[in-house]
Amino acid sequence: MPEDAGPVGTAARRPAAYRATRERVDAARVLLWIYAVFVIAAGSRGIVQLALHASRAPLSYALSTGAAAGYAVGFVLVRGAARAGSCRAAVAWAAGELAAVLTVGTLSVTHAAAFPDATVWSHYGAGYLGLPMLLPIAVLIWSYAATHRPRTGTGAPDYARSSNESSPGRHTIHAPSSNPDSLAISGPSRSSRDG
Repeated sequence: MPEDAGPVGTAARRPAAYRATRERVDAARVLLWIYAVFVIAAGSRGIVQLALHASRAPLSYALSTGAAAGYAVGFVLVRGAARAGSCRAAVAWAAGELAAVLTVGTLSVTHAAAFPDATVWSHYGAGYLGLPMLLPIAVLIWSYAATHRPRTGTGAPDYARSSNESSPGRHTIHAPSSNPDSLAISGPSRSSRDG
């Protein structure tokens, strides 16, 4: 039975790693879908407004267009983080995006005259059900969860630790058990019998 422990342990680790990766990718797909929607929505809104009546609220329309560009960058960074596993750039960008939403949202309330027309981030994204503010927060939570997964319970470290705890010395016993001659040569019992 000891010789089966290795393959069984390897097989048990693979589904756990696969599930963790799948959860990470599924969450990233939702974020990417939202980013794509905002790229189209904010971009088309800003371009049309600037083209038709730029003089009415140039700041608002420019901010909407800039938000679309920012969402495009966020899309690329989140996709890269999901593929490469490194979330530093995505975290930095999401933090900056959240700061921009909070800044523009606050200014749209305290200096409403500067925003005759609403932007994507006016009133903290209220025109889009608050999603512009929730999106960067979701990216930060996703990044934290992806980079701080517990290493005990289903992962390889836990298996290795539990197997060692339950059967200490298993590896030293397993190899000789498949080769009795080597056990007889290296073991003390052979020398004692010869003596």
